[in-house]
Amino acid sequence: MIHELDELILGNMIIGKGVYGFHIRVKNVPGIAANISQAAFKREVNIVSFIPSISSQEAETASIFLAVDFYGKVVSPTDFLSDLKNTPGVIDVQLISPKAKGNVLVDERFFPLVFSESRVILFGLASLSVLFREARKVFSPGAIDSLMYHSGYAVGTRLFTVYASKIPDIAGREALELLQAFFLGAGWGRSEIVRMTERSITIRFHDLWECEIMKGLVEKPASQYVRGILAGYMTLALRRIVEVSESKCIALQSPFCEFNLKIM
Repeated sequence: MIHELDELILGNMIIGKGVYGFHIRVKNVPGIAANISQAAFKREVNIVSFIPSISSQEAETASIFLAVDFYGKVVSPTDFLSDLKNTPGVIDVQLISPKAKGNVLVDERFFPLVFSESRVILFGLASLSVLFREARKVFSPGAIDSLMYHSGYAVGTRLFTVYASKIPDIAGREALELLQAFFLGAGWGRSEIVRMTERSITIRFHDLWECEIMKGLVEKPASQYVRGILAGYMTLALRRIVEVSESKCIALQSPFCEFNLKIM
């Protein structure tokens, strides 16, 4: 069963007046977040973003991007900077002032963005929609679909090789659950396994990005990239050829996307 979820705000950029940032270097020990929160509580200021970055569980230090709302407050960012420097566990703090006439805050020290040990860049669905629309004007839809499917297939095999294959004795369903976690963690869509037998699998996606941006552009199920990922990944996971088709699609006004995996 799919339940409603809260939004997860990503990135190290905040838009809003009166918000200042702090790049904090801390010891990687329990209680650091509580100490920083307590400092904000004492000053009666609201933390609007708290993003830690730890290279590994064994790392001795970590970095934190902290954004605090000072709008209408008596306490100043420099006052709070002094508080943070005297907070137990804090090694160093740098104040980050907003730009663009005080409307945009970004931590320039947090770069690049990393997801699952790989560099990532953030594309909004609006930008992706323009990219796909313009590509279909220049190239034939068939050529675009073929490119997306085969690229997805290659990505699927790599995902299995890099992640799933390192887990000893991982079974087919467990491998698929790992892929579902990747899709959700990367913000691609929420999925659920509807049926899974020896010969077939049905998996349902809600809010799948690839199909959401294709609304109004296609007359058949829109997924090619994710369909390819499922085929490549599950072919290695099951050690059998897997063919994937999309039978329902939000690009065609269905409430969800549904993929049928035929195990050969």
